[in-house]
Amino acid sequence: MAGSAHHSEPSAVRYFSQFEKEGYYKKDAVYLNAGAPGTELLRMLPPIIEAATTHLMQNELEGDAQLFQYGVENGNWQFRSFLATFLSEEYGDDTVCSEQIFLTGGASSGLWLVLSALFSPGSVVFVEDPSYFCALKIFSDHQMTVVPVKTDDGGIIIEDLKEKFAQHFSDTPEACSPPLRALLYMIPTYQNPTGSVLSDERCSKLITLVRKYGITVLCDDVYNLLHYDDSLVAPKRLFAFDNQSDSNYIGNVISNGSFSKFLGPGLRIGWIEAPKWIVDKLENFGVLGSGGGINTYTAGLITSLLALGKLKSHLEKLKTVFKMEATAQLLRDELPPGCTLKSPSKGGYFLWVELPEHINGSHLLPFAKKEYQVSFMPGHRASPTGSFTNYIRLCISFYPLDVLLSAVRRLCVAISEFESKSKENPLFWQEYVDV
Repeated sequence: MAGSAHHSEPSAVRYFSQFEKEGYYKKDAVYLNAGAPGTELLRMLPPIIEAATTHLMQNELEGDAQLFQYGVENGNWQFRSFLATFLSEEYGDDTVCSEQIFLTGGASSGLWLVLSALFSPGSVVFVEDPSYFCALKIFSDHQMTVVPVKTDDGGIIIEDLKEKFAQHFSDTPEACSPPLRALLYMIPTYQNPTGSVLSDERCSKLITLVRKYGITVLCDDVYNLLHYDDSLVAPKRLFAFDNQSDSNYIGNVISNGSFSKFLGPGLRIGWIEAPKWIVDKLENFGVLGSGGGINTYTAGLITSLLALGKLKSHLEKLKTVFKMEATAQLLRDELPPGCTLKSPSKGGYFLWVELPEHINGSHLLPFAKKEYQVSFMPGHRASPTGSFTNYIRLCISFYPLDVLLSAVRRLCVAISEFESKSKENPLFWQEYVDV
């Protein structure tokens, strides 16, 4: 058509996905910083989505086709009911209640909803150091005051959290309802980037502490269902430690879930499991009142997947595809002396590697990519304080096992050569920058 070229983007900037835009589908390197399912996994979706769509469309033809109507703010009752049953089975916890589930567009959408509906710019948010780097950007966009809290191999350090609370709040009200003095953002289970899991003892202490100070906790529980041990159920989430039968229960914890990590990010759907006072506030949020519930159509697809039993079988298959232990064992065997795999390697997406103190991950990155065709995320990007410069984060989800293991082997060799060259010339890495 004449003149159509003026209305079409140049081929060099035509992208189908965020990861294509960032170059991860190129063959120049294996991108172990890609925190998402890859092609092998996403190609598992068309058959089950097709079956769910057929099931769903038949239901709409036989009913009032309300799937295409403005949705209710918290998500329709069928979606919440089926999801509550599914989560109860996966968590091994029959307290999952459909009335406490709120439909979102994914975990980032859930975080944005909570910040927008409950907290004003300038509010304090306590975060683990290190933490999910994109969440740090969201807090910055929301003009929040970020307070880093120390971690160790077991997750957030409760004693340091207690000190940070005391520094910011001189009083400890006996009953702070709603608990909106500040937000604590954390990833208690299979943490990003470290892979750590908060122990039951720390979870109990944390609940006591946030109740005492009137703090709301938002847990990014996006990796919980991806456990690779022999257990039939996921690790107990922090939300379950905030027991409603306790005499001093207020409802301090939000569990922020997503289908992105074990189904497909492009579906843009997740859920919040929250106390009633939070659900009530979100239901009265103007954006949802005007626009209706978020992603009503995809919620219908998920409901059909659950009704047909296809989501559970897909999740079980996925857990056999993700080969975290094989990757972790290779790192244990082939990492050069002075390097340590810090992750427990029991679930989620990420492996956290400590390098010798004199090796900076940001300096290693361009060398490894150029000479060994492997990329990763330098640790400092996950730190609100710019710490962890001698750490790197590796992701296991984007590539088939053979590609993943080959890349990890090359990375181990790259670290060894980098260290050797650095001894000869500490600044040699500069020749690889911006190459």
